[in-house]
Amino acid sequence: MKLVANGGTTSEMLVLFWPEQLPADVGQLLASNREELIAWYHSEGKLIWLPCSFDSTYSLAVFVNVDVPENLLPLCHDKGTSPCLTAQGPAYFGGGEYVGKLDEKCFNKRQHLSGPLNIPAGTYTAQIFRTQLPFALRYRWMREHAGTAAFRFSFLQAVIMLLGLIGVIVCLFTFLALSRQTWLYILIPTLISIAVAIGMTRTSWHQRIKNARKIFREKYPDYVVKLTSHEVPS
Repeated sequence: MKLVANGGTTSEMLVLFWPEQLPADVGQLLASNREELIAWYHSEGKLIWLPCSFDSTYSLAVFVNVDVPENLLPLCHDKGTSPCLTAQGPAYFGGGEYVGKLDEKCFNKRQHLSGPLNIPAGTYTAQIFRTQLPFALRYRWMREHAGTAAFRFSFLQAVIMLLGLIGVIVCLFTFLALSRQTWLYILIPTLISIAVAIGMTRTSWHQRIKNARKIFREKYPDYVVKLTSHEVPS
């Protein structure tokens, strides 16, 4: 069985956790010393702590009683083992800040909590991996699956958005230094660049790029967890 999820964090801390495995007042307990307690729950097999260095959105693939695919395994770098992990009830993937705060607000697009993941209940040995994906692999994948035209389109869109962003920064820092007419000469092209970049997101080429990225993240996730049951599956 393979399960995939996307989750994000604003605390530089990612976890795969089972709410039923944690005490009811875990939110209050974590409020005082979140990192130390999450490390302790990880060592006790109550959740999986996935190391990360930046606040961002990440993808996860969980392989339950199956091997990691041969094309993915060479890209996986060992980040530790949890020898006695207990799975019970639905699992969720996201930032450590969501542990103990599981409600509907956690599932909006801005907060990036994925779940539930229906991992069969049981006791597992968990192997944790962080993938390192070469840029050439991403580049080749996008060209092959989105098409050359859409790939070039996305590059152009990024350039236009970057120009718009630079224009915004220049406008902010020169508002008082330049004459009104000169400042407007900078502002108008900046607004046009931003409007064009936003309009480009409504095209079919942009949708093809978006779909290709989604499939890529599922096939080549940022994190891989291999769960091996202590009981022999029937």
